Amino acid sequence: SPPGKTRSRQDRPTTCGCGVNVLSQHSVLTVSQQAEALQIITGLETENRYRIVDESGEPILFAYEESGFMSRQFLAGRRPMTINVVDREGTRVLKQPV
Repeated sequence: SPPGKTRSRQDRPTTCGCGVNVLSQHSVLTVSQQAEALQIITGLETENRYRIVDESGEPILFAYEESGFMSRQFLAGRRPMTINVVDREGTRVLKQPV
């Protein structure tokens, strides 16, 4: 939290504690943003999606953004959003407001 701001219960990360444990099993992880055709063609900001892969390039987790259309277009990198992390089966393992 920024200095002088306390986190409410809603601001704290929500996790099931299962899939995030996979992170401790790897010494190297790579996060890459997945390109969105709509954003490439039109230049409009879209909700970002990411792949989290291990040393061998095997996907272990995926992350995706939830944010409003107008905030993406007008606030760009300063927009409020929530990042969700899911495992390979699609089970959410982390939900973090940013």
